[in-house]
Amino acid sequence: MTKEMLRFCKLLSDRKPSTKFLFISPHQHETITAEAARYGLPAGKLIIKHAKRQEVPLLLSLGNYSIFFIKPCFSKLSSSPTKHGEIMAMGIPVITNSGVGDVKAIIDKYKSGYVVDEFSDAAFNAVIDKILSINPFDTAGIQQGAAEVYSLEKAIAMYDEIYREILVV
Repeated sequence: MTKEMLRFCKLLSDRKPSTKFLFISPHQHETITAEAARYGLPAGKLIIKHAKRQEVPLLLSLGNYSIFFIKPCFSKLSSSPTKHGEIMAMGIPVITNSGVGDVKAIIDKYKSGYVVDEFSDAAFNAVIDKILSINPFDTAGIQQGAAEVYSLEKAIAMYDEIYREILVV
């Protein structure tokens, strides 16, 4: 949902002109730049990188927030975006949308970011108001939340429990 993310970026940039936006994307960088221009977001506000998997954490560490919007459709109701766990493991708060798996519940429980329930300027500005006020996020708390929700050990234990229930006759 690049268009929605760029709209959000434009609104944030209008209110905090010093803001820059890092896009880590394998997609056509010219497409992102052109789409940004459609929203009046100058190319100078954008840093667009194609990164190898092992380079992503370093690039993510440069930001104060990470934003991702995922189309909230039926197939995403039980989805869990891998990037969410990776970003939380770094202690970075996220800005995302509801309607994708249990992301909203996780963010609410661990106070690890902001969730928009609709892609309107009003919803975006409500999040921007919070961003511009104070950063209430606890890096260690976000990382602890990632460990509790997304750790490999927890996943193994949960699958083990499910399989034991299924196999008991």
